[in-house]
Amino acid sequence: MCSVSNSSSSNVSIPYEKSKRVWIWTESKQVMCAAVERGWNTFIFSPHNHELANDWSSMALLDPLFIKEGEVFDRVERRVATIFEVSTPKELQQLQPADEQAENIVIDLLNWQVC
Repeated sequence: MCSVSNSSSSNVSIPYEKSKRVWIWTESKQVMCAAVERGWNTFIFSPHNHELANDWSSMALLDPLFIKEGEVFDRVERRVATIFEVSTPKELQQLQPADEQAENIVIDLLNWQVC
C-alpha cells in the first residue's frame, strides 16, 4: 500500500483545459505509488481495467480517466481528450484536430522509437 500526505487536497474539480496535469497510463502498482507520492494522481485506464481503477482509488485519492473508442473520459463520462494514432512524422505535421473534438489531444506514436 502506498501512503500519501497532501494537506492541500480537495474535491474541487478543475477543468482539464485550464490546468496542467500529468496523465499516467500503467498497470503497475509500484508506478502508481511512486506517481502519487510525487503528487501525480491522474491515471488512464483501458476499458477492461475499471476494477483496477476502483482498487487503486481505495488506496489513494485518484482521478481516473478511461479510454473508450479513441477518446478519453472522466469518471462521469465527460470527454476530456481525443486520441490520434500517428505512424509517420508527416502524419504528425499534418495533424489538425477538428473543432468539435476535445481540447486535450493524446498522440499515440504507435511503434516509434527514440534513437
